[in-house]
Amino acid sequence: MELIKTYPFEFDDEKYEVRIYHNDKLINVAVFKENHPATGIRHQIQIPEGMEIEKILNSDSMNHFIELSKKEISDNLWYNLAS
Repeated sequence: MELIKTYPFEFDDEKYEVRIYHNDKLINVAVFKENHPATGIRHQIQIPEGMEIEKILNSDSMNHFIELSKKEISDNLWYNLAS
């Protein structure tokens, strides 16, 4: 998968990135910290046939997945699931 966008953010004085990867059929949204996955949570979007990826990337829905990924960090969702 190709990295196409990153969205840096901070939480509790720690630096994170929401990264968006894609191939011809899928888009993956995941949070990274220090160049490693920050959680085991990924959001995966299947690209509808014939739809331009830029339309998806610039949509309100994609913004929702980006903000949701950030919230999973601030809510300690992965820690709560894994413990």
